[in-house]
Amino acid sequence: MVILKNKTIKVPLKLYFTEFWALIFNFVSQWRFSDCETEVQSFWKKLRTGKYNYWIVHWFLMSGYVLLFTMIVIFLEWFQTDEIHPWWHPQRLFGYYATFGLIFGTIYFTIHRIKKDKENSKHSHITDWTFLVLLFLAAVTGILMHISRINQAPLLVTYYLYVFHLMIVVPMLCIEVPFSKWSHLAYRPFAVYFNNIKRAAQKLEKK
Repeated sequence: MVILKNKTIKVPLKLYFTEFWALIFNFVSQWRFSDCETEVQSFWKKLRTGKYNYWIVHWFLMSGYVLLFTMIVIFLEWFQTDEIHPWWHPQRLFGYYATFGLIFGTIYFTIHRIKKDKENSKHSHITDWTFLVLLFLAAVTGILMHISRINQAPLLVTYYLYVFHLMIVVPMLCIEVPFSKWSHLAYRPFAVYFNNIKRAAQKLEKK
């Protein structure tokens, strides 16, 4: 534990509130992924030279995943309906955005893990591949099921796609997300949050 087991530092209660912005900011922006380059450059120079590609794609994938997860878990009655909305309806636009983000992101990171051209993709564990494969298959089977439904394909085709989709999504959400590397979605921002609290407390002690 960053703070509780460290008896050498006393953390005022107010710091848990004043530093809470770091938790929100890092969860929403995933900004620490943009800090992979050791060379110090301005934001716009990094953007022009492609230094932020990894962060942009990661944020795209993360935002698509969080958006889809939110619609399924919280707004399921609105998202999963027998009514076929026009293509410009928010329900479909959100779904298309999330699907494209998941598919594009998983393909991007898969290519880099095969090429091993980045420091964070040179060494791959089976859990890294499980992460990418399950997310890719969940997105592909989900959009195929959607295409089958809106085009009024034979019900048996849609049902088979739905069963196959559930065979991927259920173990992914019940096992992979809470107990594997997917949990970094929450752990990483909290780690930054507690580290900022620790640094702020150390600064107060020095004063």
